[in-house]
Amino acid sequence: MKAETLDKYCQFMIEGSLMLLIFLVPWWVDTRLSGIMLGKLAMMQVFTIICLSGLLLKAFVNKELRFYHTPIDLSLCIFLIIAILSTVFSVCPYLSFWGAYYRYEGLVCFINYLILFYITANCLDREAILRILGTAIFAGAVVSLYGLLQHLHIDLIGWREYGTSRVISTFGNSVYFGAYAATVFPLALAGYL
Repeated sequence: MKAETLDKYCQFMIEGSLMLLIFLVPWWVDTRLSGIMLGKLAMMQVFTIICLSGLLLKAFVNKELRFYHTPIDLSLCIFLIIAILSTVFSVCPYLSFWGAYYRYEGLVCFINYLILFYITANCLDREAILRILGTAIFAGAVVSLYGLLQHLHIDLIGWREYGTSRVISTFGNSVYFGAYAATVFPLALAGYL
């Protein structure tokens, strides 16, 4: 297989994984798991590994690994160092490494976020970023529509059995849903304008 063709497949793997991550994670729900966020986090980690594999394969094919510096590199490096030190010197290193029950935002999750940031900053052009933003807006619309149905007491998952009457959409918590909606709404508004 030609290097140019393999490079295109790697780019497709990276961009496709990011789009699937942004589309599937918000509305993924598995009520069999101990927490709603565990399934979402596992899915995010799988797609991050796929993206990272695509990046490394692309670097192997091109025989170079290009790394573009961003204006917030220093801040992210300091944050990562502090997170690692906090985990090492933590009273409960296991909890600091994996994260608390139900949230699972420990060092592993922070490293995952950093990998996704740098893959996005280094592997995507303007058109790909616009496609990914469009995917985020569409996923936000789907999740918000489900939240609207919940408000109208049409609940396909049956969250009322879990003791909640608030609109939580597919997030298991109204605060998480509100934060997600507050993040996606400005993107949709900017896309509309």
